[in-house]
Amino acid sequence: MPFPEPLAPRTLRREIDERMSRDGAVLRALDVPGVRREIPLLAAAGFEAIAVCFLHSYRNPAHERAVAALAAREFPGIAVSLSAEVVPELREYERATTTLANAFVGR
Repeated sequence: MPFPEPLAPRTLRREIDERMSRDGAVLRALDVPGVRREIPLLAAAGFEAIAVCFLHSYRNPAHERAVAALAAREFPGIAVSLSAEVVPELREYERATTTLANAFVGR
């Protein structure tokens, strides 16, 4: 069975360099300058909410929480949904899709 069309097309998604292992250990630190570069672009484009979903964040939500803190500090009008809070479970597609839906209705 094929997956349905994504809620957010690829052109609206951003990648931030970071990586957690499957047990929650930090393999690559969060690229904070990258976050600071991307959030203003989303704000300038008129986004009212963002969804954050990093691999293995259900084991260690530190990077997602850091993104939320930066967004809240620099752009307090943007709502942020974190996959580690919305669906803290294995399976990135389902976690990302549910978090995106949460961001959409929560804005």
